[in-house]
Amino acid sequence: MIHLKQKYTYATLITCGRLLCVVPVISAIAIQQWTMAFCFFIFAAATDGIDGFVARRFNECTFFGAALDACVDKIMIVSTLFSLVIFNHATFAIPFWFLVAISIKEIAQLMGAIYIYFYIHHFEIKPLLLGKCTMALYVILITVFLYMYIKKIPFYGVQYCCAFVAFVAYASFYQYFIVAYCYINEYQNRK
Repeated sequence: MIHLKQKYTYATLITCGRLLCVVPVISAIAIQQWTMAFCFFIFAAATDGIDGFVARRFNECTFFGAALDACVDKIMIVSTLFSLVIFNHATFAIPFWFLVAISIKEIAQLMGAIYIYFYIHHFEIKPLLLGKCTMALYVILITVFLYMYIKKIPFYGVQYCCAFVAFVAYASFYQYFIVAYCYINEYQNRK
């Protein structure tokens, strides 16, 4: 059950803490302090699961919290990928096309959610399994990139891994698109 009135909860404070972790991750990547970037990123990724658990456990599920969580996820992933592409490391390069593809997908998904919110004036944010898998793959891929930078291990399969993650991300986007389309049609039929 999502509450509409309550905004600030323990879960949203944890989510805001995750947002604050973005700055140290980007800063550490910029100065090639891979261990620091790795630790902050792992901490931020762990809080992604913790805030949802806290919200459900203490009945703190709010629309604001769910929307904030989704936005912070997108900010964390896209900004970390952007930093890894821009502050390229000699061990291996993350392809620029991957950053562009993921950024387009995440921005389009966010814009679609905003459109539905203002068109219908309310909707529940329910993560789909494929969306959860996509987020897990983002976290795993970035964690592997950072670990390999720490160990200075060349990653020869980077193009293939990025292609697989992009494929799953766009499959997730398609699934969300279908759900949104059905949601809008259902709303129009009720009018």
